[in-house]
Amino acid sequence: MFAITSVSQAITLHGEALRKTIETSVKLLLEQKHLYQSVEVELEKTSTDFQKTVPSGLNMAIPHMAGVQYWPWVVTDNDSLQALMLAISKKPDRRLINWAIPDVKMFCKVCDRIEAFNSVSASNQFNKSNPTEGGLKFKGKLTQVYCISYLCQSCKSLPEVFLLRRHGTKLTLCGRAPIEHVPVPKDIPKEISRFYSDAIVAHNSGQTLAALFLLRTACEQWARRWALATDMADVAIDKYMDTLPADFKGRFSSIRNIYGELSVAIHSASASAELFEKASAQFAEHFAARALFKLGH
Repeated sequence: MFAITSVSQAITLHGEALRKTIETSVKLLLEQKHLYQSVEVELEKTSTDFQKTVPSGLNMAIPHMAGVQYWPWVVTDNDSLQALMLAISKKPDRRLINWAIPDVKMFCKVCDRIEAFNSVSASNQFNKSNPTEGGLKFKGKLTQVYCISYLCQSCKSLPEVFLLRRHGTKLTLCGRAPIEHVPVPKDIPKEISRFYSDAIVAHNSGQTLAALFLLRTACEQWARRWALATDMADVAIDKYMDTLPADFKGRFSSIRNIYGELSVAIHSASASAELFEKASAQFAEHFAARALFKLGH
């Protein structure tokens, strides 16, 4: 790493370190998190680590990070960069962090695989005309909302749009269009796969009670293939279980048990994340076992 020898160099490199931290956090949020999940942007740690690389005589050039909760984070694209530069020229001492949309890798529904996505546009939804003031103070922190869009670099079909909310140093994924893709285990039949994938999306979005209901629906709809239209759910499940080999029932997860545990939670309005994760894994295991026993769909 080269030595930092001037005040202007220290200020520039410090700003670049803060910008990179925000962009890395946005990339993590979009690639690995789900709706209504968040990441903490560790700007104070970035600043502290950077100061360790600066000669003691130049440390005073590094802005104090105690008020970072109120610093605007200004996202720029080609259309907004000129407005930002004009705003900064009018208020050169304004403390802000300028960042750009990072390229990401996400699942493309058109290509049906993970692809590289490049940025298309970005905007601050609270104050487009004055980007250096683009936020609202709420509960002791600055809140900003960003709308950003990406385009798959393989198919270049339609942009995907994301809504991010920043509160202090926390970034939350608040919306996306289209909704995220959820891979369904290949052994789960297509006719019930939508219930399984919708359950995963609901759980990832913080709606675990709805996710439990959707997973229970998948259990019942599968069992009804062996039942009469007038049969109650428990009768339908019993008829399905009767079709399975004894060795299967003794070794692998039972749809009857999964359905029963989900029903208890739903009737008591218990949104148990632990139960959902266990039941969804058992559900997928049940169909993997069907494939192992060559029972077909």
